Amino acid sequence: NPRGWLKGDLLTETLPAGVRADMTFTTSQKYSGNSSGQITWPSNAGHLSLFWFQTLSVKPGKTYHFTGWIKVQGVKGCTECNSGPGTPEGATAVYEGAYSNPSTSLNPSVPALLLGQRVSGTTGWLEEKQTFTVPAGVTQLQLEARLDGRGTVYFDDVSLN
Repeated sequence: NPRGWLKGDLLTETLPAGVRADMTFTTSQKYSGNSSGQITWPSNAGHLSLFWFQTLSVKPGKTYHFTGWIKVQGVKGCTECNSGPGTPEGATAVYEGAYSNPSTSLNPSVPALLLGQRVSGTTGWLEEKQTFTVPAGVTQLQLEARLDGRGTVYFDDVSLN
């Protein structure tokens, strides 16, 4: 996998064994470089989170600049697609972050840190940007590239400086 991206596939909690989303690195759609991270969920069946993620070390009080590119094809809602209580209806693709502090069990942060706009429908490549300051006590950020709904999303050229 390109530099540390892992699959965050919570379908094991909601669907029969062996049913998974199509999560791959593809060379057929990319903003630049060699590949992009792709997630496809074609079904109207509800699911929990589908996301690529990395857990990164961050410094409390430091300001970070996030950028990433996103492209969607036919992203729309599906029955019961959500990430739990308080989350928006599942019809979008988005970059999100969740703060964590390894010295407490109160993780991850709620609500999520939006790192761009929620995108749906069909689009060309869109650049997402966000600047944020890490709260006191936080030493980790789980960076997620998520699909909440059905359709296909591509994520590329993610940077956190």
